Order: sequence, then structure tokens, then C-alpha cells
Amino acid sequence: MFNLGLLYSKGMGVTQDKKKALYWYELAAEKGIAYAMFNTGLIYDHGDGIPVDKPKAASWYEMAAENGDITAMRVIGVMYSTGEGVAEDKKKSLHWLKEAAAHGDSEAKAILKHPDMSKWFAQ
Repeated sequence: MFNLGLLYSKGMGVTQDKKKALYWYELAAEKGIAYAMFNTGLIYDHGDGIPVDKPKAASWYEMAAENGDITAMRVIGVMYSTGEGVAEDKKKSLHWLKEAAAHGDSEAKAILKHPDMSKWFAQ
């Protein structure tokens, strides 16, 4: 299911079709595949042939993060810091960014070290 979603998303061997990709990603995500959860979030986040839906994107990213997807940990952490698609929440933002950094995500580490972010978290 995930692989079919990937093929349709990228147009590899089939005509690119984000709606079909979303269908297959969601089926795989319902089976607990974290990468499928993340990719479902990406499609909702960027639109890609469907209406942009930031709250749905955030929901899928958080599910992916809860299931161990490191990139999703960073992405949902940033969304909580900006309030994009979710209510702004410093505690959740810091939690997810620290989780991503602890798992080796260099972008999360850089965000946590940025002076503006350290001021934001200190408030």
C-alpha cells in the first residue's frame, strides 16, 4: 500500500496522481506505517492536487511522530511553535523538537540552538 502510494505520488511507472497516492498512503497509515502517515501529512500540507488542509496535515504528522518518524517529530514541533495547523503550544513544540534532536535530526538540533527559539521557549 505504501509503495503504491509512493509510485502514484512520484509518477514512477504510472501517471502521477496525488489523489490515488493519498488513498494508498491513508490505507497504509491505517495499518500503522509511520512513513505513510508522514507522506499523508505532506500531501495535506502542500495540497498537491487536493485542497491544503493544515490541521489534517498536523494530525498525520503527529501520528507519524508518535510512531517513530523522526522528520515528523521535527515538522510537528515546528508547527506547534508557529501555530500552523495547530494551536501554538511551546511545551509540545519543545517536546517534539527535543525528540527529533535526540534521534539525530540535525535540523531540529539547529532550531533548538537558534537564539530566537531559546528566547521563545524561555517565555
